[in-house]
Amino acid sequence: MLADIVMHDYEARKMLYNFHKHNGNVQEISFSHTEQYIVTLGGFDDFVVVVWNVAEGKPSKSNPRIWDIDYKNIILVSNEIVQGHMRRIWTTAIIDNDDKYAYLGSTTGDIVAIDIQNYYIKHIGLVKDKDKLQAGISQIELFNLGDKLAAVVAEIVNGEIVLYKVNYPSNEKIPQLGTLGRTAVLGKITILKIQPLGYGLATKCMWWL
Repeated sequence: MLADIVMHDYEARKMLYNFHKHNGNVQEISFSHTEQYIVTLGGFDDFVVVVWNVAEGKPSKSNPRIWDIDYKNIILVSNEIVQGHMRRIWTTAIIDNDDKYAYLGSTTGDIVAIDIQNYYIKHIGLVKDKDKLQAGISQIELFNLGDKLAAVVAEIVNGEIVLYKVNYPSNEKIPQLGTLGRTAVLGKITILKIQPLGYGLATKCMWWL
C-alpha cells in the first residue's frame, strides 16, 4: 500500500500536494535549506529515497545514480550514470543476483540495463511498440530461466502485467526483450513479488498467478 505525503500551504490553510511513491510507510522527511526540494525516506517495505520538486509537486528529474558505501570514512559516494542523449523519467529499478546489472523501467515503457561497476547504460532492452507498456512501467521483477537467460516481469498502474524474456543473440551486442505473455487483473497493482514457483501480486484483493 502506498504511503501518503501531504504538503500544506500554512498561510493559505489549504493542501497543496499529496505525494505517493513509498510502499508501506515514510520514516523521514527533510526540506532543503531553500525549501525547493523535499527528501523522503521509505520504511523497511520500501528502502527508497525520493527527492521531490516542491514547485512542481513531482519527483525531481535527474540521471540515475549509483551510491557506493565508503566504510572507512563512513560516507556515501554518488556516481552519475552516463546515459548520453537518452532522457527518461525512471520509475523503478532492480539489481540482478550477481550485482552486475541494474534494470530500470521508465514512464515511456523502456527497460535498460546499467553496468553497476562502470556506471553506464550497458544496453537497451528493445521492446516492439505493440508490446510496450504504453502507460509506463511502475515495477520490475527478475527471475532466472537458465544459463544467461532471465525473465523480466513489468507492470503498470492500470493492472497490466507483461512477462519479457532477455534474449542474447550471438551476432548482436544488444540483448533483445521478447514478449512471453501479458495479462491484466482487476484493480491497480501495488505490490509485485517473485516466488520460487511463480509470482504473486497485490491489488485491492490478493492474487496468486
